[in-house]
Amino acid sequence: MKISGLNPEAYYAKGLESVKRRKADGNYYYFLKNTSDTVFDDWISLNAEFKSAALYNAMTGKDGYATIQNNGEANEIYLKLEPNETLVVETFKRE
Repeated sequence: MKISGLNPEAYYAKGLESVKRRKADGNYYYFLKNTSDTVFDDWISLNAEFKSAALYNAMTGKDGYATIQNNGEANEIYLKLEPNETLVVETFKRE
């Protein structure tokens, strides 16, 4: 759905919520939260151009690079989040 020139993130329909911030270099930070009462185990697309992404879990201290696939239209990131778990995703236009 596109409202007033806005293109909402598709993963909202899957039970995730987010805050998105643009960095000075044109890449993005996403703060994601699984708001459902079930484990989220799926691929998500982002409304951002990216070739790689880093994942940061502030609660556990774990970090690393996301598994990426191209769905034929855009790159997607694989996420597995427990109910109410949060994660920061940092996108990169370069690999």
